[in-house]
Amino acid sequence: MDASQEKITWGNILLSIYVWAAMAGITIFFNLLGLLSFPLTVWFDRKGFTAHALARGWGAAILAVSPVWRLEIKGLETLDRDRHYVIVANHQSILDILVAVGNLPLQFKFMSKKEVFRVPFAGWHMALARYIAIDRADTGSRKKALQQAETWLEKGVSVLFFPEGTRSPDGRIHDFKPGAFAAAVRTRTPVLPIVIDGTGRSIPKKGWIMKGLNPIVLSVGRPVEVGETSSMDDLKKQVRDEMSARLEAMRGLRPA
Repeated sequence: MDASQEKITWGNILLSIYVWAAMAGITIFFNLLGLLSFPLTVWFDRKGFTAHALARGWGAAILAVSPVWRLEIKGLETLDRDRHYVIVANHQSILDILVAVGNLPLQFKFMSKKEVFRVPFAGWHMALARYIAIDRADTGSRKKALQQAETWLEKGVSVLFFPEGTRSPDGRIHDFKPGAFAAAVRTRTPVLPIVIDGTGRSIPKKGWIMKGLNPIVLSVGRPVEVGETSSMDDLKKQVRDEMSARLEAMRGLRPA
């Protein structure tokens, strides 16, 4: 039976109320901490590292208190915490950023729609963390956001990209846009490919009722070094092919 056709029980309803309330409470708590720390960090933390550290606590706390999500993390030993990367991730759900922020032991920035920065608490905290706002309908905004990303990379700060550009409608990894790989080649920054699976099933696409336990996997791949002769197109294909094969292996599927 399709998950959307499963019978909704009072248990589902009560569990969903708890999860959504816990998410709201934890979000408000950590973002209030961020606002309170603002006077102390605005002059001494121009890179927004304190706000990102709080965001890591926020992401980890939400996943820890939710009884419907079980996170498995693989491959953290492949990354060097003293290096910075162009982090490339597939995109299934709004939960992806929470999984990445809460569990990747790196300081990094990521891009988000400019409208999100106006959301009370969460949006304000994103601004404090110096995350990158983008208007996807404005070509100039996209170029400016990519320039900001490259500036952070040149300063030794990682940047997370979702190169599919939007959430996958079917859970597979679709075509990549070139921005992340252009930034990697121009700044000669290694690419860290991460694969996230299970988040597409974890938050309902319609409605708010959550139905049962959903396992989530965060798989960190081996960094791909970028040399003087690296081609953006070759790099993009190499990374996408490896991520797609890894996702299929995680699901026990035969590569297409």
